Amino acid sequence: MAALLVAIPIGIAAPANARPRPTPPSSTAPTPDATPDATDDALLAYGLFVADVQYEISGTNGTVAVSLFGPPAPEMPDQIAAVVWAVEPLRFDQVVVRWSTGQAARSSVDLQAALGPRSTGFDQHSVAEAVFVAGLSGWTIGLDEAAHELLRTATWVLEIVVIGLAVLVALFVVIGFATSGRRDRDEYGAWH
Repeated sequence: MAALLVAIPIGIAAPANARPRPTPPSSTAPTPDATPDATDDALLAYGLFVADVQYEISGTNGTVAVSLFGPPAPEMPDQIAAVVWAVEPLRFDQVVVRWSTGQAARSSVDLQAALGPRSTGFDQHSVAEAVFVAGLSGWTIGLDEAAHELLRTATWVLEIVVIGLAVLVALFVVIGFATSGRRDRDEYGAWH
């Protein structure tokens, strides 16, 4: 289905039938929708299929990086940037749309000039802050996973040691019985 595009200054385009901007929560606390997955879901809701959305540390506020499965239609990077501008509650320096043979970047300054100011409640926290907080929690989750892996490894090593000791004890018992019968024969010359 071909979407009718409305040209916006500096080449930013949005579908003519695009949904209105979502209204962010009025709270000043970080919104739970400020995740790459939520942005990916919003892009999908607008009919834009992307491979991945990530937050990256760059510049002052960070970057929203959108990866595509293949080369986009000429208007697609602008459509993606317009949707990110409308739905991403975090402050960012730029939106970068990447594909295997290239990329297109749209700065937040250009997006604001083309699309107007962002919704009230947006820009209270930056992408860079979210990456930092996620990195800290990822680091602690990583430590937790490392502790679990260490425990699993220690358990596995303990099982091998216990089984090895059981095999050695059984081997010594068998060898002990085998040599004790021979000793009795050699000592008395015959079986009693």
